[in-house]
Amino acid sequence: MNNLPRSLKDIFSGLEELTTSGRYARRDGLLQSIHPAARLGSVASLIVASLFMNHVESLLIMALAPVLLSIASRIPPARYLISTTLIPLPATLTTIFVIFLTPGTPIATFSFGWVMMQVTSEGISRFIVFALRVWYCFACLSLLTLTTGIEGIIGMLAAFRVPVVILQLLSLTYRYIHLTIGEAARMLFAREARMHRQRRTMNATDLRGLASILSVLILRTLERGERVYMAMKARGYDHMVIHTRRGSPMRARDLIFLACILTFSVVALGASIWF
Repeated sequence: MNNLPRSLKDIFSGLEELTTSGRYARRDGLLQSIHPAARLGSVASLIVASLFMNHVESLLIMALAPVLLSIASRIPPARYLISTTLIPLPATLTTIFVIFLTPGTPIATFSFGWVMMQVTSEGISRFIVFALRVWYCFACLSLLTLTTGIEGIIGMLAAFRVPVVILQLLSLTYRYIHLTIGEAARMLFAREARMHRQRRTMNATDLRGLASILSVLILRTLERGERVYMAMKARGYDHMVIHTRRGSPMRARDLIFLACILTFSVVALGASIWF
């Protein structure tokens, strides 16, 4: 219980650690010992299978896969679940109105003057399915990133002859996200250091102050991005050159792992469609 986050600073510090490139990729875990190509194929099969599932029960069963794989890969479960929930949360909340716009059996009615809105069971089910699917896809992609590292992913994609421009955008975007989360963690640490509080717990005041912190964060990240770009230009940056090296071939255990994940995805998808 001591590892659970108790404040906003703890949450953003945990996110910063999870986005640190290569930290968990060097650990002795299950996915770290699997060939990168087999990891990519496994994650792709899990994500593709979830896109065709429209039932909450089947998605909950599929959600066990990334959770168990994260534990087997020696990734802290609490921080993994918190990061995979908080980061895609804004995209999930944008579809909250489907619970009012989806026709079906009404559960509750809300009246706002001349406007009446009904919550339907079909709308709630549709929203839950979308939220689970967004979380599941992000959780699977996070597994691939954490266990491979951004350098490993870029090298693997370069071996597949992905255009250099796409690799450059991917690398810069990942590092920009890491810098943004780190800047937010430092701002929250400075804010907490200037406040006298007997108990370090989240409350309504912290959540209300988060909006002002995020607005300042946008300005600071823009300034930080300008400094990073100028530093890159000063060091001779022109165009990113991706150097590829021939990797080792897949072993029998890599093929067995890939076959197991593919079988699990096919069986789960077939059961969802059949039942």
